[in-house]
Amino acid sequence: MNGLSSGTGRFAAPKIEVKCRCGKRYRVNATKAGKRLRCKSCRSQLEVPGAEEKGAISMRSRKAILAEFGIDAEAAQERYQAEQEQTYACSVCSVEIGAAELKTSYGPAGLTCAGCQREQRSEKSAEDQALERWTRGGSPEAARRQALTKGALILVGTTCLLQFFIPVWGAALVAGTLAAAAGSKIYQLERQG
Repeated sequence: MNGLSSGTGRFAAPKIEVKCRCGKRYRVNATKAGKRLRCKSCRSQLEVPGAEEKGAISMRSRKAILAEFGIDAEAAQERYQAEQEQTYACSVCSVEIGAAELKTSYGPAGLTCAGCQREQRSEKSAEDQALERWTRGGSPEAARRQALTKGALILVGTTCLLQFFIPVWGAALVAGTLAAAAGSKIYQLERQG
């Protein structure tokens, strides 16, 4: 086989075979070496092998260096492959998490899949909103303070206004009734948030 693409007279770009842990296989262009792609079947991320890094050493040199340290290169490669194929379980929903996704799977609930992390973020924002409502005045103490403060202002203001039309004791009685009703309503509204 000469590598010519069918009927065009041009050389066909070399292909790299990538296998997913779910069993699906892909043949991708060699220019995608070292990049990531997502499996269409199980949606896990796959790394396309074959990227030569700048300053990378050959396998022969690598084996010689490892041998100096007393490490069997083939055994180390087999252990590495086993680790890459190992899957982990989400601590929330028990979905399998591949080794390639492991780096981004740690969160406050432990090892979690992307779906559970999205749910936790949305729940966390709801908790934060509830906390904000509570600190802004949703607590009983804050609502009581608001009701007493505004009720006192209504009492003083109404008494000052009504004293010009009726005796002071009558103005205080009417203003007290209005302030109590208004304070009760303010307390209810503040408790609701």
